[in-house]
Amino acid sequence: MRKTPDSMKIHRGTDEPARMSGADVMRIPPSEGEHPSPEWFTTTQAVNEWGRLVPILQSVKVLTEADLSALSILCALFGDIVKQWEVGNTPTAALLGKLWAMYGDFGLTPVGRMKVSVSPDGKETNKFKKLEARGA
Repeated sequence: MRKTPDSMKIHRGTDEPARMSGADVMRIPPSEGEHPSPEWFTTTQAVNEWGRLVPILQSVKVLTEADLSALSILCALFGDIVKQWEVGNTPTAALLGKLWAMYGDFGLTPVGRMKVSVSPDGKETNKFKKLEARGA
């Protein structure tokens, strides 16, 4: 069985000392401010999806500077898939699966939200942290 990386444990709020591998984890602060859509987008749908997702991901503090490239790929893929539907073609299952997986990576699907711990107010999301303070 593959071990869950420490960074994912921190992201999910399950970063108990006994569960951490001990490797240093890079913590990247949430991205704030304006992020215009990439100039290389070739579809209006990609631009619109970027404009829809950036505020959502920023509001729950999931989006970091390191995620912008992956988000741009997600939006470009979305735009390409919608364009295929508009011209009467059916996108391949592989493309649709990749899009769905990328939405999940950002916590934008029902199952994805269960795996990603988000904190809209920036407060601690680990429910068990309080027990640590009490010595339990």
